[in-house]
Amino acid sequence: MREVSSVFDHYGIKVDHRHLFLIADTITLQGSINPMSRAGLQYNVSPCLKMSFETTMKFLTDACLFNNFDNLNTPSAKLVVGRVDPAHPEHPKRHRPLRRKVRLHIRS
Repeated sequence: MREVSSVFDHYGIKVDHRHLFLIADTITLQGSINPMSRAGLQYNVSPCLKMSFETTMKFLTDACLFNNFDNLNTPSAKLVVGRVDPAHPEHPKRHRPLRRKVRLHIRS
């Protein structure tokens, strides 16, 4: 975590610790440290995740040529197709509706 955080700190970028954990989990997912770059994402199975990073047209073309399928399991893949992940704070289901109407009475 310190190493990942220091990369962003070097540029003065403040990143929420939850995002740093997500980055750390992603780059160590296969038991070794994989770069978060085009080369590191090359073997990821999610074409939409790859497209969210960079070189969208290359990954989109490859996905079409090789008949790749994306089950949209990652938040990045969902964003590419315009869906908001249920874990995202702005997801409509995360907002709790009022259980009853509240009326304000002003007495003078």
